[in-house]
Amino acid sequence: MDQYYIVEAIRYVVLAAIGIQVATSLVTVLLGWVIIEYNEWGIYPEPSNFLEKGQNLFMYGFAGFAIYSYRKAEREFSNWFVRKAAHLLALIALSIVGVIVYYATYGTLKFIFY
Repeated sequence: MDQYYIVEAIRYVVLAAIGIQVATSLVTVLLGWVIIEYNEWGIYPEPSNFLEKGQNLFMYGFAGFAIYSYRKAEREFSNWFVRKAAHLLALIALSIVGVIVYYATYGTLKFIFY
């Protein structure tokens, strides 16, 4: 019975991590630079102590993919519509990869523990 709880806990952690990244990316597609600027306020450029590094890890954990894909599209494309389309395509790719990772992780854990 304890194995069931371990598998379910790992399953929910993976699902939450992927879901947070997808949700943040979707909000970034809709609101754009407003969300990026808000998230970058909480990131230290060169963290000097444990607390600043912890805050950076927390912020990148919640919005890391959204910031990365938005900045990458901003550098590559000058047209606003193409930037939004590229960021949306990155969001779709993240969703597909997230579903694959989720089912691979869950299937592997079911195979090992059940």
